[in-house]
Amino acid sequence: MPTEQIERRIEWLIRRQRRLEDPSLTVEVLLSEAVLREEVGGPAVLAEQLHRLAEVGALPNVSIRVVPFNARNHLGVLVGSCFLMEFPPLPQSKLVEPPIVYVEGYAGDLYLEREEEVGHYRTALAEIGRVALDESESRRKILAIAKEYRT
Repeated sequence: MPTEQIERRIEWLIRRQRRLEDPSLTVEVLLSEAVLREEVGGPAVLAEQLHRLAEVGALPNVSIRVVPFNARNHLGVLVGSCFLMEFPPLPQSKLVEPPIVYVEGYAGDLYLEREEEVGHYRTALAEIGRVALDESESRRKILAIAKEYRT
């Protein structure tokens, strides 16, 4: 990747992390245990990232839940990486923007807005949430995996 593109992505990541400090933003994350074991940058880097994830998950407006390897009958593998974005009412008009599903793909990204498509993802996310650990168990799992990778 060209340096300029890498720097732009880093800038976006920093902006997204700063948004987590806004208490009006609510973030609910469902992560596969496989993601927690994806060793990019080596074991020390992974351990540090997992500690940061546990720290962010402790924020009052952030919920992080892990789908363990042994979870049965869920759609996580089929659904892949996606974001369901729902918006608060606009300040002046009180109108609410419709929800959008953002799907990350290898060859490109999709923004889905049709009610039926959003409904499919909403159902899938509820199904994945059904098999995910609760927030406390997820935090313990994240920190236990971080301990495995500590050098």
